[in-house]
Amino acid sequence: MARTFLLCTISLALGCERDVAEGSAGERRVDLGVQVEATESPEPPASEPASSPVELPEPELEIEVRIEDGMAFVPAATVLAGSAPGTPGRDARAEADLVPLELGAYWIDVEPAETRHLGHAAATVACETEGKRLCSELEWEYACEGPRGERFAGGATYDAEAVSVYGVRGMGGLGEWTAGAPVRDVAGSRENGAVFRGARPDADEALRRCASRRGTSAATESRHLGFRCCRSEGAELAPSYPDEPVLGRFHDLNLDEARLREVLASVPELAALAGDFRPLTLDEARASIGAEVPEGFDAMDEEAAALALRTPQKLFGWEIAPAALRWSPTPGDVLWVINGFVGERPAAFVLYPMPDGTFRHATSMVLEASAPAIAMAYTPSERTYLKWSARWGTSAEGGLLNLGDYRTVAFDVR
Repeated sequence: MARTFLLCTISLALGCERDVAEGSAGERRVDLGVQVEATESPEPPASEPASSPVELPEPELEIEVRIEDGMAFVPAATVLAGSAPGTPGRDARAEADLVPLELGAYWIDVEPAETRHLGHAAATVACETEGKRLCSELEWEYACEGPRGERFAGGATYDAEAVSVYGVRGMGGLGEWTAGAPVRDVAGSRENGAVFRGARPDADEALRRCASRRGTSAATESRHLGFRCCRSEGAELAPSYPDEPVLGRFHDLNLDEARLREVLASVPELAALAGDFRPLTLDEARASIGAEVPEGFDAMDEEAAALALRTPQKLFGWEIAPAALRWSPTPGDVLWVINGFVGERPAAFVLYPMPDGTFRHATSMVLEASAPAIAMAYTPSERTYLKWSARWGTSAEGGLLNLGDYRTVAFDVR
């Protein structure tokens, strides 16, 4: 019977999880989506203090709530459009990665309009007849989250009675049309689609987040779709929602050991492991797979030889992943996959690169020192997962690195 070498999985807390939960259809899934209790915390690096740093409270922001004629005033500000990579409930295909944009001062309706069953064009006209205009996406988003970047209007959890920091009510409890052309992966066809914010009463709470955005046909009329109007304080119009470029599925980061150690050391959950990390070599990955140097290798040109080394016959068209791979499992999602050893233990780490140049931990695994190297492989035709194995072709010694339900990343054992 094959022996599973999995020793340690690392979630938001650094610790070891020895049990592998039974999944559907005979699969076994490494449970990486929850907090893992540490059995024994590692000693902190010598350069770091042994005690935890003191967390200072965030300074209170003085926000003046101004309400006039049923509209709330929102001052000019820099809005960070979208949400941070790895945020629970985030749809990376639709939401920007905290892109900073300058937003001029404006007024927004305190309550959504009482009228329902209006398509996007009719809602636009309704605002114009009042001498206003349909709110842009970013005006709606910033009036909801405010300068603190709150997850929901009024706080960290959704409350139908909550009021945003600027005195705006009902944000998130109803779908509301917004102005501007659809961008990114919303609204289906961009020719006849329109974006709305908020969600119907029975929708998932994540869809009520300030940053959540979805789209539908602009002709849709529903009792769950409304709108609210805005008015610019000055001559400036609100910027459009950012349409970020779509990256390729896989890209070799080509980073040396020193840089990879630096990246791992910057992640709190992995800092204690970074000093002993070294990246996997191609020869080690090929040895784990049991691949031989291809016949006629010396006669190949440089490009053909490189491909032959990365695509052993045992991989059936898949390619060996480099030690540091940028992976985009869906448009808008970007992850770094780092593969190698911590001391003598094979290890793989998955990180979210953040807009400010820092990194957030997604998931990781560390094997026993006696385990073979972890070989990871990808194929250009499959975007949403990579294959991994500590003994290629052996049951329960490998599986998938998968973008699964709720857009979480996990190592599956198969």
